Amino acid sequence: MPVRVRSTVWGDSGDCEEQRETVLTTLLSWILIPNSSETWHCCLSEVNSKDLPPERNEADRTLIYITLYISECLKKLQKCNSKSQGEKEMYTLGITNFPIPGEPGFPLNAIYAKPANKQEDEVMRAYLQQLRQETGLRLCEKVFDPQNDKPSKWWTCFVKRQFMNKSLSGPGQ
Repeated sequence: MPVRVRSTVWGDSGDCEEQRETVLTTLLSWILIPNSSETWHCCLSEVNSKDLPPERNEADRTLIYITLYISECLKKLQKCNSKSQGEKEMYTLGITNFPIPGEPGFPLNAIYAKPANKQEDEVMRAYLQQLRQETGLRLCEKVFDPQNDKPSKWWTCFVKRQFMNKSLSGPGQ
């Protein structure tokens, strides 16, 4: 079962009403604390798959996927001229066709189980789409400087770093 996410985006991935921290909230708080470059730098460039626990649970896998997705988001956001344009880009990126576990091109097939049937396939795709949309929305809120409506260089400087030497986008994208 997917990890529950407190979300403003409609979906079946378990809108979490409780006030407890969710995986997405935790990850975004790590990277979006002012002067927290050490934490995000650690997430992106110093974590290798050998550093991760051998028995990964749903939260671990979700954390890894969100981290890779944030890297993709930052690549798009650095090219945007305003928060409004960034939100449009994040929406498009969130709904654009993307591979899910078990499909060719999904970079985390080694740690995700392939959906057993068409129904699980649909649930996984819906969950990841909701997660992508919510992540993009929350990231825009933090990446764009409210004073000049431009992406903060503080966050876009991480575009060149890779997490676990993996990417959700294909080569050359």
